[in-house]
Amino acid sequence: MTSPEEFTRKNAVLEEHCRAVGRAPSTIVRTIGAPIWLIRDEQEAREAADRIPPARRATMRPAGPEQAAEILRSFMNVGAQGFTFNNPNLSTPELLQAAGQVKAMLG
Repeated sequence: MTSPEEFTRKNAVLEEHCRAVGRAPSTIVRTIGAPIWLIRDEQEAREAADRIPPARRATMRPAGPEQAAEILRSFMNVGAQGFTFNNPNLSTPELLQAAGQVKAMLG
């Protein structure tokens, strides 16, 4: 998932499929892989950017808690109801706390 616009397009396709089979689209929870790599500061952002494989750079941006919440909120505004994090750097108490801050900001 690279953008809220792409999510919107895919969401419309899902709704068409639901109509075709007689399923209520509201019965499906819309989740996406979070397009962020949570970081604490600019130094960590530079290090993360160097470690993100080139093929994934378009779909995963290093972001601090505030920026991460802003990015995720843009997906929520077009219908995303949840996110999964496949984030290899959420391995310290500080980064887990930063993830908690993002969750709190999203309300």
